[in-house]
Amino acid sequence: LLSYDVPLIIVAPDTATASAARYDLSLIGLDDVRGTITPAQLPHRGGARLLQVSAADALQQAAAGAFVLDVRGQSEWDAGHLDTATLLPLPELARRWRELPADRPILVHCQGGTRSPMAASLLQRLG
Repeated sequence: LLSYDVPLIIVAPDTATASAARYDLSLIGLDDVRGTITPAQLPHRGGARLLQVSAADALQQAAAGAFVLDVRGQSEWDAGHLDTATLLPLPELARRWRELPADRPILVHCQGGTRSPMAASLLQRLG
């Protein structure tokens, strides 16, 4: 049994999206949501921006040398994954992020689109 002590703030454009995110987070054991804000309320920190790309663009970038990081769980990985991807489940990312390459772009992938933005944001914050 894993336990997480991670307070969260959900960034979402509307209350319906925030509610869905809160539910999705609870499914992976992240229950300590302290509130929600809109993207416009986030302070701009400069530096690299997080971009969402299509599956076709991601495959092209991977073929060109981008690192594909899969942040799903082991059972999801076992059900199917990209041959070029590396599994590092989201709950382990804060502890193991130094294992990732610093010299090329990182494409972050998950099942439903909730964990990958969280992982990308965490990686950006960690540098």
